[in-house]
Amino acid sequence: MSAYHGMRARVNRVIDGVTLEVSIPDRMYDRPVTRVRLWGIDSPRPAGPERRAEPMAGVALELAAKLTHGRMVELRLETQRTRGPMGDVLAHVRLPGGASLNERILAEGLARADERWPHAMLTQYAEIERSARRSGRGRWEGGSGR
Repeated sequence: MSAYHGMRARVNRVIDGVTLEVSIPDRMYDRPVTRVRLWGIDSPRPAGPERRAEPMAGVALELAAKLTHGRMVELRLETQRTRGPMGDVLAHVRLPGGASLNERILAEGLARADERWPHAMLTQYAEIERSARRSGRGRWEGGSGR
């Protein structure tokens, strides 16, 4: 299991609805902070140098920031894969009080369950997404599915 599993860290920066920087040095990349990607979910992408923001990207970012920025979170990793293709630590993130950030963003309809890599929460995350779709929350408002 990765050295990050079970660690608590302060969120220094929220990059988008599924990417955070936490106050743990990343020894693999010799950085003063570690970039964490929420395992098992994918939110709309913000604007980039050559792309427009996807619908609801700003709302996903705002929610992630509201729940985490400056707060201590706990990282929960899985043994089969601890880093994503961009080198981010893949984690299920627990908020103060124990709630799951991954689940909260899904429940608000601001992300999709990401089935690209198997993980322990795959079935649960898919059900939370289905519930948000049925309720028309977030990106599923009006049945658009954007």
